[in-house]
Amino acid sequence: MQTTPNTLNCDIKPKTAKIDKLNKCLIKRNIGGIGDWLMLTPALKSLANKFDIYLEIPKKDYPVFENNPAISGILSTEMKDTDFIKIFDISDYEFNYEQVYQPTITKPKQELFANALKVDLESVVPVLKITKKEKKWAEKYLEPFENKKILVIAPKSANPTRDWPLDKWKTLINRIKKLNYTIIIANKTLNWDDEDLIFFNNQSLRNLFALVSKATFVISNDSGLSHIAAAFNIPSFTIFGPTDPKIRCVYPKSYFTRLDLPCSPCWYDRCDKLNCLKLLSVDKVELDLLRAINYEH
Repeated sequence: MQTTPNTLNCDIKPKTAKIDKLNKCLIKRNIGGIGDWLMLTPALKSLANKFDIYLEIPKKDYPVFENNPAISGILSTEMKDTDFIKIFDISDYEFNYEQVYQPTITKPKQELFANALKVDLESVVPVLKITKKEKKWAEKYLEPFENKKILVIAPKSANPTRDWPLDKWKTLINRIKKLNYTIIIANKTLNWDDEDLIFFNNQSLRNLFALVSKATFVISNDSGLSHIAAAFNIPSFTIFGPTDPKIRCVYPKSYFTRLDLPCSPCWYDRCDKLNCLKLLSVDKVELDLLRAINYEH
């Protein structure tokens, strides 16, 4: 299956639209996790009503935008700024806002990106498109599990200061085996001895998107997985620590748990203790998770 996007050289016209040179806009961004990129996509959807959008982003992040109808191309060769009628450099835009206004941040990143691109949002839900081929890949991957409910869990994120301790994750996972899900652990390298679990290792990002699109439920720390789930309208449950679920957990089928401490949320001004995560009990997380699952099912 295809694991990298058909990156357009900007001298080549996309097959889906005739590009008017005077209507090209360039968006530059050189940092961000998967969740950040997905929170950008609602603003791109609105901006596409005004411009033919080209992206200048790190190559590793191309797969997030593959097949996105709002994107006319991703730069594979450098173009001059004069080739575009409008240029938006948003590399540090929302991060600077959050640094200034923490810990009382009131705007979700979707709104911040919309402000930066000067558009109104139609929705905050991320835009993520998979192909028929990717959909069939996921169906084949899940075939051996005999149509059981699929629970995708990501116990690790790209930011360790947002991660609930792994020993607590393992205890929680053992407890929820009684729910009769096929439990898939989504991480490139994470593995431990447990014949009841499926470890989704060494898979491409596009494969992960396809897998989540077929999931019944998703559980994670505050990370990209909850935003991937939202793009496919899959219910998600997120464990929060330093960040604020009211700002991150903004989707119709998004649920969360957190420990309500006086110092929380602290955002980027984090202490070394991380009590907001370390003191969060398995009992509380399990109870809140079961409530979310029962509400959805």
